[in-house]
Amino acid sequence: MIIAYSDESYDNSQYVGYWMTAVIVHETVLGDYWRELLAVASSDGLPLDTELHATGLFHGTHEFKGMHPHHRIALYRRGLEVMRSHALRVIVAAHIPGSEGAPALTEWRMEVLSKLVPEIERVANELGEYVVLVCDEEHATTTRVVQLLHDGKASYGVHGTPILETAMFCRSKHSPGVWPADLVAFLERRIDLGYCDNSKRQATLRRLRSIYQSKRDAPVILIGPIGVDPIEV
Repeated sequence: MIIAYSDESYDNSQYVGYWMTAVIVHETVLGDYWRELLAVASSDGLPLDTELHATGLFHGTHEFKGMHPHHRIALYRRGLEVMRSHALRVIVAAHIPGSEGAPALTEWRMEVLSKLVPEIERVANELGEYVVLVCDEEHATTTRVVQLLHDGKASYGVHGTPILETAMFCRSKHSPGVWPADLVAFLERRIDLGYCDNSKRQATLRRLRSIYQSKRDAPVILIGPIGVDPIEV
């Protein structure tokens, strides 16, 4: 059995886009995966309940406030290196609405998730494994996520999908397996939207992405407004 840990990263202000990622690991490595991630998060005097959260690491907020940027980058890198050591695949799906601006968040999330789930199923089928989905909780769409997965079972039959049961929802702070999915989603969004980052910052972001490039399948990215068949690139 495999586990697909999923998280999201979005911006609905000046730079608009929504990214969801899934980091897929085999059940047999979960113990080592968690232990190594927890070791990174609690290193160098950080509190034991520290979460490797991309926004905090990038901007130097929360537990990482006052930490030197080089130190924060090193933690980010080490988290990704743990993921690379244990992940089977890294899946990325995104939607960039362009000049249309950001849709309602609930619709936006479901649009991207509807592209992410088939990619997870594809990988599970390729590996000949059943898969359990673990998602960072987001109360506004929990019921709709469950319904999306149920509709898949209803359409293709319970044995028509490798997804076992329904999605498990967790608080990312309490689930180290979700942390790398957040690190990846933030990186993918930051790189693809640009943010007028200077060349030094762009190079750092791309070096971080190169850590897991060999595990990353080609991303599914939608361009254009929701509801009028956005273009998949």
